[in-house]
Amino acid sequence: MAFFDVACAHGVPSRRLAPLGARVVAIDTSVAFLELARARSRQSGDGIDCRWVDATDETGLLALGEGQFAALLGNMALMDMPY
Repeated sequence: MAFFDVACAHGVPSRRLAPLGARVVAIDTSVAFLELARARSRQSGDGIDCRWVDATDETGLLALGEGQFAALLGNMALMDMPY
């Protein structure tokens, strides 16, 4: 199963999970943050899948694979997302 990091920013939590054997999909709407996360993931060789996805778009989230994630990490997402 995969872990899903919502609003990943530069990907610190993702990079901590990946070496433990987790398959991590990290999403954000900030292109700048995703580029940082991708660059740092390449440096560490952890293979995190960083994608631009709007976490308020249900269709976009479901396109990632319904039922494919064991857990969701949303460190910064909940306080910054409209509800």
